[in-house]
Amino acid sequence: MLVVRGNTMKDAGPFTLRASFTPAVCGDGVAVGPEVCDDGNTMQGDGFCSADCLSPDWPTVCAGLPMLSTSSPNVGDTASAPNLNNTDGYCTFTTGGEVTYRYVAPKDGTLTLHLDETNANYAVYVLDGCGTATEAKLLSCSNYGWPPESAEDIALPLTAGKEVTVVVDTASPSKGGPFSLEATFQ
Repeated sequence: MLVVRGNTMKDAGPFTLRASFTPAVCGDGVAVGPEVCDDGNTMQGDGFCSADCLSPDWPTVCAGLPMLSTSSPNVGDTASAPNLNNTDGYCTFTTGGEVTYRYVAPKDGTLTLHLDETNANYAVYVLDGCGTATEAKLLSCSNYGWPPESAEDIALPLTAGKEVTVVVDTASPSKGGPFSLEATFQ
């Protein structure tokens, strides 16, 4: 049912209503409706999306993640990145495109992350292992800054061999951009 209503009696009269509908078709490359992702086909294990488009193909996604560098900046761009995780309510209010990195602690120590927010509003978070973001898997989150003169910072103690996923997430859908994430481990 569709209802059109004016604010006052003066709003009564003819109007034009335009509507469009985009069907959810798994494999067409456009995530719509119930689709969480759509990599343009319905093959399992070939990209970042499952064959039914209802979840990311996590084994393939995790295997293809770049390693987080602690010796040079990790540069990326969230503007065209997929939105695979939803941390609404426990790290972010809304989310957009995400760039993710794998990291394995070489020894006991602290992973420190720093991201200047000069051109976009980001959230940075660290997940235990790799896969769907859940509140239980969230090890740390920074979503306090606001551009143009702020930063997101995390200092997370890790034990030797601990594998984590570091995520740079756009705090608002369609408002991402380029970033440079600094990481150190001591």
